[in-house]
Amino acid sequence: MNHMRKYTYLLILFVLLHPLLWGEGQGEAIPLEPTVLHGTLDNGMQYYIKHNETPENRAVLRLAVNAGSLMEDPDQLGMAHFLEHMAFNGTASYEKNDLVHYLQGIGMQFGPDINAHTSFDETVYKLMIPLDQPENLSTGLDILEQWAFHMSLETKDIEEERGIILEEWRRGLGASRRMMDAAYPQIMYKSQYGERLPIGTEESIKTSTAESIRRFYNDWYRPDLMAIVAVGDFNPEDIENEIKERFEKYSNPQRPRERVEPPVPDHRETVFTNQSDPEATWTAAIVFNKFPKTEIRNKADIRDGLMEDLYLTMFNNRLEDLQNSPEPPFSYAYVDFSSLTREKTFHTMTVVTAEDDLYGGFKTLLTEEKRIKDHGFTESELIRARKELYSRMFTAYNNRNNRESAELAEEYVRHFLDQSPAPGIEYLWSVFNESIESIKLEDIREKSHQWLSEENRVIYTMSPQRDDLEAIDPIVLSGIKFKVNQTETEVLEDKVTESSLMEHVPEAGSIIGRRELTEAKAEELTLSNGVRVVLKKTDFKENEILFSAMSPGGISLAEDENYLSASFASQIVKLGGVGAFSKQDLDRVLAGSTASLQPVISEMSSGVRGSSTRKDLETLFQLNYLYFSAPRLDKPMWDSYRTRLGNNLKNRDSNPMTQYSDLLISLLYQDHPRSQPLKEEMLPEIDPAMAFDFYRDRFSQAENFTFFITGSFDEEQLIPLIETYLASLPNAGSPETWQDRNLRYPKGQIRESLSSGQDPVSYVTMIYPGEWEWSNLETQLIQAVSDSLQMMITEEIRENAAGTYSPSVSVTPAKVPYEDYYFMISFSCDPERTEDLVNLVKQTLNNIKDGKIEDRFVQDVIKARTVLLEEEQRKNNFWLSRLERNYFLDLDDSDIVAVNELEGNYTKEVFQDRISRYFSDEDNLEVILYPAE
Repeated sequence: MNHMRKYTYLLILFVLLHPLLWGEGQGEAIPLEPTVLHGTLDNGMQYYIKHNETPENRAVLRLAVNAGSLMEDPDQLGMAHFLEHMAFNGTASYEKNDLVHYLQGIGMQFGPDINAHTSFDETVYKLMIPLDQPENLSTGLDILEQWAFHMSLETKDIEEERGIILEEWRRGLGASRRMMDAAYPQIMYKSQYGERLPIGTEESIKTSTAESIRRFYNDWYRPDLMAIVAVGDFNPEDIENEIKERFEKYSNPQRPRERVEPPVPDHRETVFTNQSDPEATWTAAIVFNKFPKTEIRNKADIRDGLMEDLYLTMFNNRLEDLQNSPEPPFSYAYVDFSSLTREKTFHTMTVVTAEDDLYGGFKTLLTEEKRIKDHGFTESELIRARKELYSRMFTAYNNRNNRESAELAEEYVRHFLDQSPAPGIEYLWSVFNESIESIKLEDIREKSHQWLSEENRVIYTMSPQRDDLEAIDPIVLSGIKFKVNQTETEVLEDKVTESSLMEHVPEAGSIIGRRELTEAKAEELTLSNGVRVVLKKTDFKENEILFSAMSPGGISLAEDENYLSASFASQIVKLGGVGAFSKQDLDRVLAGSTASLQPVISEMSSGVRGSSTRKDLETLFQLNYLYFSAPRLDKPMWDSYRTRLGNNLKNRDSNPMTQYSDLLISLLYQDHPRSQPLKEEMLPEIDPAMAFDFYRDRFSQAENFTFFITGSFDEEQLIPLIETYLASLPNAGSPETWQDRNLRYPKGQIRESLSSGQDPVSYVTMIYPGEWEWSNLETQLIQAVSDSLQMMITEEIRENAAGTYSPSVSVTPAKVPYEDYYFMISFSCDPERTEDLVNLVKQTLNNIKDGKIEDRFVQDVIKARTVLLEEEQRKNNFWLSRLERNYFLDLDDSDIVAVNELEGNYTKEVFQDRISRYFSDEDNLEVILYPAE
C-alpha cells in the first residue's frame, strides 16, 4: 500500500528495484552489528531489536514475511498483495476499521507511519509508534501478531476490498504500464517473474476467491518465513521478552510448502523488446545485463562492492559530460545496478533521446561501453571517484549516532529477507579505509567485463507511436551493436582541474550587531554591509550544517513579457558555473567535497540553499560568495540544455494527464500569462542574456538578504567565515521586495471535462478557492480542516464505497502576495462511477456543514499534529524552514517556535464552521478527465 530519477516516466520500471548485493570473496565473515539483539525462536521466527533515539520517544516496527507474488498458485494472481490489504480490514482482536481508528487515535498517519508493501519475494508491514503512552509499544507488537496469525479474512470484507484494489490497479494504468507489461516477460526471459506482477491482473482481482486468499495466508504466513524488527527508544531486553512470549507459541504446518524461487534462465543471444504507445511522451532504450548475484560474506566482497560504486561514479560522470556537450547525443543517460530478482543482478544502461534519434543515442551509449571494455578508466577519473565515495562514507560515519530508526529497521529487514549484511557503519568505515586505496584501474576494468557481458542481455526500447515516426527496428539496433563491437575506440582524454575555488580571499567585513532570539534559542547578526545572519545551533546530527539565504522579490519582479526568461535565471547560472570554473570544471573541483550549494529564484524570493559538514564549511561559503559575485553565462551549455529540454517536451501533449493538468491550470489561474505551462514552442522565447541579467540584479544588493544557518556548527570556525565571505558581499543594487502581479482565483461555478486517453479511468479534481484572514492560528486550523476532511473523504469514498484507491485532500493557503487559499480534492475512479463519487464527496461536505461529525476526526488530527511536531523539532531542516518563514513574512520572533495551537481551539464546531466558510457553493471548480471512449 504504497513515489527521482531525473525522468519520472522511467520510475515505473524501477519501483521494484532493491539495493545491490556485492560479490563473493574470501576471509572472515561479516558480523551483524553488535548492538542489535538478534535471535531465532524455536519455531524459526527471527527477531532484530535495537535501541535508537532518533527520533526520540518513537518505535519503528516491522513484520517481514518472506513470501510475495512468486509464491502464488495460478488461481492466486495478485493475492499476496490482496492479502496485504486485508491486514487492515479486521483481525481476531480488531473489528474492521477499529485497527485503523486506533492507530490514527494515537497520532499515526497512513503513509508515513502505517504502511506495507508486497513485491515478488516478500511482504513487509510497517508501523511507527509514538511512545508517549507506555502501552502503545505492546499494542504495536500485538498488531503485528494479529497480522501474522489472526487476520479475519471474512468473505464480506474481501468483496468490499476488491473494488479498492481494482482502483489501485486502475491508478497505475498508462503508456508506461502498457509498454512494461508487454516487455517484462522478455526482460525476465521465460521466468515466472514475468507472470507474477504483484498487483495481479484486472481479471484476477475481479474473479479471485476468498478461499484462494485464505489458502495463501495459511501456506505462507508462518513463523519460519517471518521476522519481527523493532528499533526505537526502548529497552531491547523488554522487547525481546515480549516477542518471545507472544510469538513462540505459534507453530509451522506439519507439511509446510517448500518455498522455491523460480529461476531466471540464461540466454546467449541478445533479446530485443521494442514497445511503442500513442500516449508515450519519451523515447528511450534500456540495456539490461543479467548475471548471477553473489552474497556479501566477507571484507573481500565489500571491496568488490566499492569497485562497483567507483565504476558507476566514473561511468555516469562520463555520460554527464556527453549530455552537457554543445551538441548532446542524448537528453539523459545513466548506468546502475539493480536487484529485480534475488537470483540475478541487473546491470542497466539507460539512454533517453530525441524522438527521431534513438539510434544515435544508443550508438553513443554502446560506444562508451566499448571504450570502457577496451581501455578502462583514467587515473584522474579514479581519484575523483574515490573522493566522491569518501565524502559519502565520511558523512555517514560522522552521523552514525543520529541514524533514523526507520533506516536501521530497513537494514535488518533486508538482512532477514536477502541476507544483505548489516554490520553497522563503524565496521563499513573501517573496511572502506582498509580497501579503497587498494582498488586499481585494472581491477575495475576486469570486473566491468563481467558486468558488460554480451550474454544474458536484453535491449528494451520505448517510443511514441505516430504515423510520422518510424518504429524502432531491432535489426537496426542489432546492426549498431555489431558495428560498435567491431570499431576501435580511442582512450578518453580526461580533463584534469586542480585548483582552489578562490585564488584571493575578499576583504573581510565585520559584525556590527547581535540580537538574541530567546524563544527560538537562536541569534541574529547584523553585518557591516547590512546583511542579516540568523544562527540556530543544534545537536540533532553530529556533523550536518544547513545554509540558506532569502531576499523578497523573486520572479515577481520580472515584467510579464520577461517572465519566461526570468523563470530560467537560476538554471542558467547553474549551467554556467562560477568564477573561473565552467559547470564541468566546478564539478571536478568539488569532487569529494561535502559542500553543495545552489541558487534558487522562486516566484516571491531569491536566495540559495546548501549544506556542508564542518570540514568543508569554508568551501560552502566560497561557493555562496561566487554565486553572488561571479556567476557565469555559458551560452553553449544553455543551448545544450535547451536542446535536451525541447526533446523532453516534444510529445508532452500525448499524455492525457498533461492535457488534464493544462486545463486545470488554465481554469484556476484564468489563463494568466505567468501561469502558462512550458511547451517546446516557447523555448525560443527564452533570452539567456536577459535571464542572466535578471539573476545578477537579484543578487547585487546584499543588504536585501537574510542568511540562515542551522546545525552542529562550531561558532569559533563559523564567525570568521561569516565576516570574510558574507560581510564582504557587494551592495551594488537597490532595496526590493515582491510585487503583486494580480494572479487571482476565479469566481463562480466552473464545470469542465476532457475526454482523452485509452485507459478505463477517470480523474476528478474539485477546487474550492477563496480569500481569508491570515494568522498563525488560522494557518493551523485550515491545515487541520484539510487533514480531517482527508480522513472523512478516505473513509467515505475509499473504505465505504470502494470507489477509489487514494483520494487526496490538500490546502494551499497564502499570505503573500494576497491572502487567499484553495482546497483541492482529487481522486481517480471507474468512469462509470464518476458522477456518483463526486456527489458522495459533496454529500460528505454537506454532512459536515450540518454538524454530522464524529469527534475522532478532530481529536485524531490534534494528536497527529502533536506527534508530528515532536519529530519535526528534532530536524535541522524544520528549523531552517521556520526561520525562513518568519523573516519572509516579517513575523514576531516568538512565532519562530512552532506550537500546537489546535488543542482547545479545534473542535467539531470549528471544523463545521470552517467547512461552511471555506467550501463555497457559489465559487468552485470541478474538472474531470474521462477516457476518450
